[in-house]
Amino acid sequence: MRHDARFEHLELLARPIHRRTWVRWVLGLSMFWPIVLALALTISGASADWTLLAVTFLNISNGFGLSPFARTPLFLPGRGRYDEFEAAALGVATARAHALIAALLIVLTLAAAWAGQMGFPVAPHPRTWLLWALALTSLFTTLPALFAEISIPLPQEDAA
Repeated sequence: MRHDARFEHLELLARPIHRRTWVRWVLGLSMFWPIVLALALTISGASADWTLLAVTFLNISNGFGLSPFARTPLFLPGRGRYDEFEAAALGVATARAHALIAALLIVLTLAAAWAGQMGFPVAPHPRTWLLWALALTSLFTTLPALFAEISIPLPQEDAA
């Protein structure tokens, strides 16, 4: 943008974001079911089958199609443009999500390290560990979009 707030011919305007209220709930649910499932398999000592791993792998990219705040030029070229407010809110949401994920990884690593000595169940099968890795990757890709969806009010919420 120029200093006089007029747009150059080549400067593209940010498109308005079309949002839906149900996206918050779908993102939240799709983020936590792999973690609950991996925890249940760890406690029961069972191994994850390949179908479950495939469904969890497909869950990793769920935020990219649902939330407009998951747009990035890396995955969707040309669609990662935000205005200043959206970019700032998404930056704060991403920083908070990554801090929460770092804390969760520290807690899970300490729990896995001490679980065997304390008599708690540990994931015995490599596929269960792979399920944990996919569940945490799903959390890592979806949580910033969910935090941005929650922190930025929907347009109909602004009018109320």
